[in-house]
Amino acid sequence: MVSQSYSPALKSWPVSASTANYATETALINNFHGQSLIYGHDIRSVFEPLLSLQSKAVVYVYTDNGHVFKYTYAGAHDVSPRQTTIVADMAKQPAGLNLITCDGAYFQYRHVMSFKLIKAV
Repeated sequence: MVSQSYSPALKSWPVSASTANYATETALINNFHGQSLIYGHDIRSVFEPLLSLQSKAVVYVYTDNGHVFKYTYAGAHDVSPRQTTIVADMAKQPAGLNLITCDGAYFQYRHVMSFKLIKAV
C-alpha cells in the first residue's frame, strides 16, 4: 500500500496502478476516532474482488507496528467522484474503515464500502 494526498490542482487523488492507496487526509488505522480511507482500482489484483462482499464479511488490517484490526462489512453506496466531502465527514465518525473503488459501466461512480471496527489487538 502507498500513501497518497489529494491534489487540489488536479482535483483528484493519485492512484497507484497496482496496489491499494491510503488517503493521508484520513485517520490512520486506529481504535479511537476517525475513519481511514483506502482506495484502489477496480482490477483483480486490487479491489475488484471486494465488489461482491456480503453482509457481515470480516476484514483484517495488519499494521506495521504489529497491531491487528478486525472490521465487519457494514454496507456500501456509490458516490460521484466529485463528492469529496465524504473525506471530511470520515474525520467526525467513530473509528472505522472505508474502501473505495470505481464502479459503473464506465467507472463513473466511486463505490464506498464501509466497515465497522470490531476489535483491535
